[in-house]
Amino acid sequence: MAYPWRRSGFSLLLCCCYAEKAGFPLKIVQFQQTTINQPAQAAERRGVWLWFNLLSLDAPLVAILWQALFAHCFEVRVTGAAFTALAIAVWFIYVSDRLLDALRGDGDEAVPRHRFYQNNWSVLGLCATLGLGVLGWICARLDPRVLHNGFALLAAVLAYFVMVHMAPDAVRRFWPKELVVGVLFALGTCLATWTRTSEPGREMLLPALLFATLCWLNCIAIEYWEWNRYGQSIDKTPHVLTLWIGRRLQWAALAICVFAAIMAPGPDTGLRPLFFAGLLSAAAILWLDHSRQRLSTEALRVLADVSLLSPLLVLFLPIFR
Repeated sequence: MAYPWRRSGFSLLLCCCYAEKAGFPLKIVQFQQTTINQPAQAAERRGVWLWFNLLSLDAPLVAILWQALFAHCFEVRVTGAAFTALAIAVWFIYVSDRLLDALRGDGDEAVPRHRFYQNNWSVLGLCATLGLGVLGWICARLDPRVLHNGFALLAAVLAYFVMVHMAPDAVRRFWPKELVVGVLFALGTCLATWTRTSEPGREMLLPALLFATLCWLNCIAIEYWEWNRYGQSIDKTPHVLTLWIGRRLQWAALAICVFAAIMAPGPDTGLRPLFFAGLLSAAAILWLDHSRQRLSTEALRVLADVSLLSPLLVLFLPIFR
């Protein structure tokens, strides 16, 4: 049991009182008690390498790399406007989601990105508004078929925002947020290639499911690691499915590795880079979960998104083609 007088400040005070009664001369010294928030201090010390994550720039990079990989494997030409529109759209959605969390007071100050958006709400809100205007200008130059499918996906994104930010807590408790985010992210990434592929349902189904599962696992890992590390400072418990898979994250990542390893040498050599990328990303998540006790929560979050940058290796190293 931890008694109060075992704390250094309280013990020093008792010693001073006893010394004064015994007739020893004392100098009055003023001590200042500080409350140490280790996660917050760690975030400040590592602020330089956290900027990429705090500004929500990692998700757009992941999206355009996987879009490039899908386009390469299916031999589809994706225009620069489509790449730019995807990057801005993903960035805008992530920033808007975090701004709404900060506006409603849902973000916990122990988490660096929540504190960042609470402290810089006006500036980031202005940037998001400007980004939305640029996105509208670029969308006017997209292929009409891509734009049509994009509006259908936009309806799903709006439904997500309504459920997450407007639904009662009793309803949101049963909302598998991480699963929905993973599926929507994969759909948006595959949208341009899907639209331009002759038979997307048959050819893209397995690679798209693999990527969606990786995105889902990425969201689960981040949510579970933060909840498990910050513990009592986060009020909301993750979804029951997120907790169940989070406790078995290494097995889930290993299952994806096995699936990708089986599919990579398949007869369709054009899809091989996609399965190799899935294998590398799943292996990276497995390693991160295995090593998470040696890494800070901020480092885990950044590296979880880095694990999805596997298309960089697959696209530029001939061994994976």
